[in-house]
Amino acid sequence: MKEGTDLCRECAVEPRPFAWARALGPHLGILRVLVLGMKEGERALARFLSGLLVPFLPRDAEIITFVPPDPGRKGTWHAAEGLARELSVLSGVPVEPLLVKIRSTPPQVSLGYRERLRNLAGAFSSRRTGKGERVVLVDDVYTTGTTVTECSRALISAGFGEVVVLTASRTIRHED
Repeated sequence: MKEGTDLCRECAVEPRPFAWARALGPHLGILRVLVLGMKEGERALARFLSGLLVPFLPRDAEIITFVPPDPGRKGTWHAAEGLARELSVLSGVPVEPLLVKIRSTPPQVSLGYRERLRNLAGAFSSRRTGKGERVVLVDDVYTTGTTVTECSRALISAGFGEVVVLTASRTIRHED
């Protein structure tokens, strides 16, 4: 297989600030059911899915962090944080909430690719300055990569080193 042929058009040609991203599989079938259950508050599913993600964790990871919740949706279970915390317990790599979402945005799920880019531009900030640490950024689902791209930019701008992304699942884009 030629390099880049498994990527959607945007992923193959647009540079990303993170080094790489891995998911357990496509957001289909039983994996989709498990991820949706986790998002709805089934915390045991976060433990199970994070156990499957452990082999993807880089040996030299220094911090695990997660995509932060929207400030307008406080007080509810946050699947990305749950997944990151369970991954930390299983791996021994410390978890730290490095990011904050500085403004509320409409949910990404209802937006197209270009709208997603505009929606999240500048929406995240780092809580502290980094010292070149290698960060593992965790989210539940990788769709267009916009969220993890903006989070990675915030981390790198704050002085953190290489950012790698782990997600439970990845949507499959069908070209129009």
